[in-house]
Amino acid sequence: GPPPAIGREVDCSNYKGKGSQIACPRLHQPICGTDHKTYSNECMFCALTLNKKFEVRKLQDTACDIECTEYSDMCTMDYRPLCGSDGKNYSNKCSFCNAVKKSRGTIFLAKHGEC
Repeated sequence: GPPPAIGREVDCSNYKGKGSQIACPRLHQPICGTDHKTYSNECMFCALTLNKKFEVRKLQDTACDIECTEYSDMCTMDYRPLCGSDGKNYSNKCSFCNAVKKSRGTIFLAKHGEC
């Protein structure tokens, strides 16, 4: 079967507004999603992941260690290794983030440096 889901599910039922609009408070309580993006608070997480093609869960109750907001298919050759939860070494943030994107949020950062 599929690998066990990582992270924790966020209960977004508290934030349902009229239709698909969710009005969020300007609260700064950052959380990191399994898509390796930092959301300013749980409500913003719910608002922004509502229409994603795959389920995003909460990875941790702090900002992400590695931020995957900008993707590029063409990665530079610089070597700053990151160890993925799949046990693979990624040469740098760009190649790691591409793997996260392709995995639909099932790969996360295991540690900085080689596995």
